[in-house]
Amino acid sequence: MKRLVGFTLTLLAFVGALFSGGAMAEPEGALRVGVRTEADIWDPHVASDFSTVVQLRNVYEPLVDLTPDLRLEGVLAESWEVSEDALTYTFHLRPDVTFTDGTPFDAESAKFSLERLIELQRSGAYLSLQHVDTIEAIDPLTLRVTLGEPFAPFLRSLWLAWMVSPTAVEEHDEENGGRDWLEENSAGTGPYVLAERERGERIVLEANPDYWRGWEGPHFATIELLTVPEAATQRLMLERGDLDISLLYEPTYIDIYRDTDGIKVEGGPTLDQIFARIQVMGGSTEDVRVRQALNYLWDGQVFADLMDGMAAPSPGPLVPELLGGEAVPNPYSYDPEKALELLAEAGYPNGQGLQLRIWTHQPDPTKKVLAEAIQALLASAGVNAEIQTAEWPAIRKTVVDYSNTGDPALRKELMIFNIKTRYGDPRELFLFLYHSDSMHGQGNNYMNYSNPEVDRLIDEAMVSANEEEAIELMRQAAEIVVRDAPDIFAGRMQAFVPMREDVAGYVHRPMTAELIHFYELHRAP
Repeated sequence: MKRLVGFTLTLLAFVGALFSGGAMAEPEGALRVGVRTEADIWDPHVASDFSTVVQLRNVYEPLVDLTPDLRLEGVLAESWEVSEDALTYTFHLRPDVTFTDGTPFDAESAKFSLERLIELQRSGAYLSLQHVDTIEAIDPLTLRVTLGEPFAPFLRSLWLAWMVSPTAVEEHDEENGGRDWLEENSAGTGPYVLAERERGERIVLEANPDYWRGWEGPHFATIELLTVPEAATQRLMLERGDLDISLLYEPTYIDIYRDTDGIKVEGGPTLDQIFARIQVMGGSTEDVRVRQALNYLWDGQVFADLMDGMAAPSPGPLVPELLGGEAVPNPYSYDPEKALELLAEAGYPNGQGLQLRIWTHQPDPTKKVLAEAIQALLASAGVNAEIQTAEWPAIRKTVVDYSNTGDPALRKELMIFNIKTRYGDPRELFLFLYHSDSMHGQGNNYMNYSNPEVDRLIDEAMVSANEEEAIELMRQAAEIVVRDAPDIFAGRMQAFVPMREDVAGYVHRPMTAELIHFYELHRAP
């Protein structure tokens, strides 16, 4: 195992510094977490895969974060103001914060991190930072960011813009702009630092002794992330106490865990959904009556039952939490008679002549279950649907090529797709799912949905600084999307986190259910 270099303290001195001076009476020991796959990118300004976010957020921190109920809260920024034209954001930074290499956190270092994110154009935060015009360090604790055009979700997006020490990056600039060094080391302001990394096996995080929140009260001193790609193995390890938390399991395990001594199950509904996206450009599904018929042939409860509680019927294109608590009514329920009536109007009496292909990427058991459920429900109405599987890069290339060329040989009528909001904002979600500008591989509008009125409503909402006004605009857009039926609104995902009964402090975050803030956890007596 490779012991990482670059620390100014040996691990022994590091732990000694942490628990000296009465900050904590004694260490809590290690928390062992089973993960599906190791975070393959540790540079916080390059990582975008969500399995990486789960791990990096415990090492790096943003200016602003989102609470579990999607409110904004300051982290490294104590407060902020937004100009009336929604172009200028002034952040008042937290004093007396240092990076783990000893570099002070201030406006200049925050400016450095934001500019590096923009330059690299890789992280999920870049989608919003591309709207930035200027970044200014007004004084050591005041940062001003000016946008070139209004982008209403800007503040919400900053939870993905993590601060990294400019000293650490600049000292290792010859190593691919600091990126190679950051793959094996860390230099953030968060509660933990990267201490060991054995690729494909485990990652060890150790507590940052100078963390600005302090270490009063119970906390874990060490976090051990174990890469265990088999759900059955993680289950065995959790049951015998070799894991404290498992982030990989089969749906059938949840009820078993609930009945197992020493194990509890946390979690609940998420903001994530899963849809069958319908090709709107060309072919049979270009007809809105066919798309509506497919929705009337869908029964969300069938999918929920097949998923053993890991999914619930979908409320429509947006969950209520993103619309002020009340979802747009979804008129579709399982109604084969209505579906057959629409199909006959579209020229497919009793479903005859309608040939569909359902694309899903592998290996993903949830998508497989959904594809098979759709296939069976369609077959009951005489509609033939063939399931085809491929790796995601191949699927994406094919649907983008079809969008660009219209070649019928590339057309697939349905594609199973996870729907996830990164910012907890309906505008951001609809921008990438349904706006015409997000076609041709520019966003997630892979099946070429286009409605000028929806575009207009999204555009107005994206520049509105009034949250209530923006939500009303998005409700109107959602009503149109429901009528146009560019998706089968299949299910809303539930997320559960099985853990040992003595792990306390877990907080469920519906937008980021697998993102566990390890600093909040401790071992219950």
